[in-house]
Amino acid sequence: SDPEPLLAAAYIEILEKNLDGAEQHYRRTMTVCPTNIPARIGLARIYSERGEVEEAAGFLRSILKNNPTCADAILETGNLLYRQGKRREVIDLYQKTASLYPELYSVREELAGFLMRMGRVNEGYDAAVQLIAANPENTAAHLALAESFLDRGYVSLAEDYTRKALRLNPNLVAGHRLMARILMKKGDLNRSLEYFKRIATILPEDIESQLRLAFC
Repeated sequence: SDPEPLLAAAYIEILEKNLDGAEQHYRRTMTVCPTNIPARIGLARIYSERGEVEEAAGFLRSILKNNPTCADAILETGNLLYRQGKRREVIDLYQKTASLYPELYSVREELAGFLMRMGRVNEGYDAAVQLIAANPENTAAHLALAESFLDRGYVSLAEDYTRKALRLNPNLVAGHRLMARILMKKGDLNRSLEYFKRIATILPEDIESQLRLAFC
């Protein structure tokens, strides 16, 4: 009657690239607990991976119907829309959620980062500023602002905000990666090298940092 071992078994199957086995465990989880959210999200991811978009969307809608503030389901819906090339719909979803449920910081973080990645830097900047105002210790928002300043050529400001993020979380790999990029932009290869070394220490299996070390 306990869904946790079934969820753990599904996770192991996913690590072993056995989606059919994972699906069986998730469905058994739903037999034990029909409203289990991790099982429904897991099934949505499996169907999305197979290209069965409507089935994946159905699981996510079933979650959001009863739990409209489920951030994991909202973000997974955004991922599903993105895979379909519906970028405008992704932004609309995140903006609507941020307006209705401003306490969902993870969705607001994704909105700021997504706008940046889509080249809508000014909007991403505004979203990150609002996020920091609401939660000054939000490292994702600090990094989003740093990305914004770096894209605009304000390298020193980008460095300042990245340092703030790393003070909040010294093991933040994304922060070390961004700082290394900033220092390379400034032509400071030796200090950039140190940040790539830190990434390699925190995540020894990180291929990008190993390649960057070789490049440096």
